[in-house]
Amino acid sequence: MLKRTLRILSCVILLIISALLFIGQPDKGFTSDVFTDKDYAHIMKDNITGDPLVTDIAMLAAHDALSYGITKDSPFDSDGIKGAEAIVGFLNDKGIINAVGGGVISRLSAAQKSSAYELLKRGARYFDLRVAEYKGEWYICHGPAISVKLSVCLEDFMRFLDETDGELVVLELRHVYFKELTHTDLNGYMESFIYNGKKLVDFIRFDAKATPLEDLRYSDAVNGGSGIVVLTPESSYPTQKNDGTVVIKDDTADWAYGILPRAVWHNQVDDEKILEGIRTEYEYLKNNMNEFKGNFRINQAQKTPTFAFGSIAQSLLSWSLIDMADKFNASLSEQPDIKDWLSVMPVFQVDYADSMKDGFNDKIMGIINEYNGQL
Repeated sequence: MLKRTLRILSCVILLIISALLFIGQPDKGFTSDVFTDKDYAHIMKDNITGDPLVTDIAMLAAHDALSYGITKDSPFDSDGIKGAEAIVGFLNDKGIINAVGGGVISRLSAAQKSSAYELLKRGARYFDLRVAEYKGEWYICHGPAISVKLSVCLEDFMRFLDETDGELVVLELRHVYFKELTHTDLNGYMESFIYNGKKLVDFIRFDAKATPLEDLRYSDAVNGGSGIVVLTPESSYPTQKNDGTVVIKDDTADWAYGILPRAVWHNQVDDEKILEGIRTEYEYLKNNMNEFKGNFRINQAQKTPTFAFGSIAQSLLSWSLIDMADKFNASLSEQPDIKDWLSVMPVFQVDYADSMKDGFNDKIMGIINEYNGQL
């Protein structure tokens, strides 16, 4: 009886150790680091011959863009984790979170492998940015996992815009996490940001206050060079005070749009359920286009781990967001109705946007460029 108990106890201990080792494993996925050898720096200039509304232009979008800097050793921002701030903060300060769970946190937080400049050169034009105030500075994040400084990304965007003409880039800052600072502070930072003698706002080549997004056309947005459109929808959200009253405060900068993109979060890891959700959204938008003509319309084609047991198990066994996207993206580009999707959801958003498994990056850019050539 004692031997049997010892064997069971040994097995339990071994399972616990194995689980901890798995969770703490490094963040690297099993995906290839081979990327396209084609240069997609001038895809809009080379393919758009008309003057479409910017909300009708097909774009490859990077979901949780610029989370490429998240590794198992990245800072973990424990502030604001409700109900467990003290405990999480203690574990974080002692490095226990990184040591035990850094691997799995990074694998389920890093959704891209490449920098902004690399993604731009490979055809991405729409960037879903998550920004956090961390230790008094602005960083890119995904949840509590901290990536690179926002300044690194802004330099990449401005470098690309300075090198090209006729290209349009959209930055969506829908998720911003503040502590002491506000949208006004973030706006001021972006307004004053200088790279190579130019300001970021120098590339906003139109008057956002005078031109509603629903009327903004490609020629106005690029206006003789390459241009940028900035979305800060949270800056115009109503906020509820402790006494229950709602305050409508618009902190949207004069050069930005406080307009929420149309996007349905499918909240799935199952391939068929995501495809079903995409097709349901396609049918809905096709029948209600007038309502959303003035919004960027996003096809959220990325997998999302949930807290259901089956989802957690599938996510862990799939190893990482990068690995999940690598397989799923390849199948997305082969869907027979993908061109129909673009007609109502022109922004095609995925994790690992420059994956080359089964030629995804080149295939999706071929589809997008052909579509834009017919606008």
